Amino acid sequence: MSENTNSAIISEGMTVTRGSITNKNGLTIYGKVLRGSVTSLSEVVIEESGVLEGKLLAKSFDVKGKFSGSAVVRGTVTLRKGCFVKGAIDCGSIIIEEGAVISDSTHTLGEKLILDKLRADKTYCELEKSGSRAQETPASK
Repeated sequence: MSENTNSAIISEGMTVTRGSITNKNGLTIYGKVLRGSVTSLSEVVIEESGVLEGKLLAKSFDVKGKFSGSAVVRGTVTLRKGCFVKGAIDCGSIIIEEGAVISDSTHTLGEKLILDKLRADKTYCELEKSGSRAQETPASK
């Protein structure tokens, strides 16, 4: 897991229900996101106390807690010892630690297929466009 000081946090004891979370910098979930969607241009982490039920689109995904739903991840998915995952995950690569529990399917796909899946989502496309505009800087004079 990379440390990102600009990462957003869903703290333990906090619950987001039926919401849509979009984030350019990353998200760490200690609490619960129920029947929601998370779209991030960076890493999403579910800590041991965290729960995500719904749809996820992200650059990378690190699961220590519970995830159920569908995920499309451009880079690496890491399933840690003690996590519980139920649903379909399409990703660039996957690391599964001994003791991770997986119920359903995971697929590693090529970069083009992953990008096609991500860019088929309107929210992801808008976030990606706004992220690239924010990274552009005017030329020095």
